[in-house]
Amino acid sequence: MKVLEERQGPTWSREVVCEGRKHGRHRPGCGSRLLVEAADLTCVRDYDAHNGQQVAVFKCPLEHCGVETDLPAEAMPAWIFDSLVKGPQRGRPTYYGGGRD
Repeated sequence: MKVLEERQGPTWSREVVCEGRKHGRHRPGCGSRLLVEAADLTCVRDYDAHNGQQVAVFKCPLEHCGVETDLPAEAMPAWIFDSLVKGPQRGRPTYYGGGRD
């Protein structure tokens, strides 16, 4: 096959605010406005706040901040969310009943 004209694929970015994780005892974000691209995100399964759902996470790049903020899958096209690098799991699943005690 011969390439007639090389092009870059579609890109994605979104303006967001550094808010930090909004539950538990996590430090709040610094409130800076940031332009986040797909390369800035990782995908984590969050049992702490999202009942085991996968969320996209970015870390604030500012040296004095550095906290993580969650973005739901709905905040981006599905093809972006599905292509994110998988990060570590947060928390652990909790099962109630239905098993041997």
